[in-house]
Amino acid sequence: MRKTMLLLGLWVIFVPVFGYQLKGIVIGGTSAASSSNYKLWGFIGLGTAATGVIGVEEQSFQQPRFFYLFQNQPNPVISGTYIEYALPKTANVTLTVYDMAGRTIRRLVAGTQKAGVYRIYWNGTDDTGKEVPAGIYFYHMEAGNFKATRKLAIIR
Repeated sequence: MRKTMLLLGLWVIFVPVFGYQLKGIVIGGTSAASSSNYKLWGFIGLGTAATGVIGVEEQSFQQPRFFYLFQNQPNPVISGTYIEYALPKTANVTLTVYDMAGRTIRRLVAGTQKAGVYRIYWNGTDDTGKEVPAGIYFYHMEAGNFKATRKLAIIR
């Protein structure tokens, strides 16, 4: 689905992102005001920083249509990072961080969660609270029959 609308005097093209939210890119104008239904966001593209507000994110929620594990942000990690994932239905979820040798570093999620989009913050520590050294790590999610693994880098 793709729709175009005039929002606060700006033409906006909305495109679906993973089936649970819409992101809009303003193609005319550089400023807009926030309302209860929209959140403004910035954008850096083609190697140059944009000036002013050039995007709008719709705040209404739609249930995800499939399981998905997103790449952590930021990556590489200096002090902490966010890991986001989507569940289309209630599932028993585990989200675990491993080192290169496959040893469990930190269990971030373990339990049943309802359908939705979740965002977890990891502060770069192990299960004992000790800061992990710089290096390459993996985070692995299981939810029902879904399994996914992503890589992250820690720099100190």
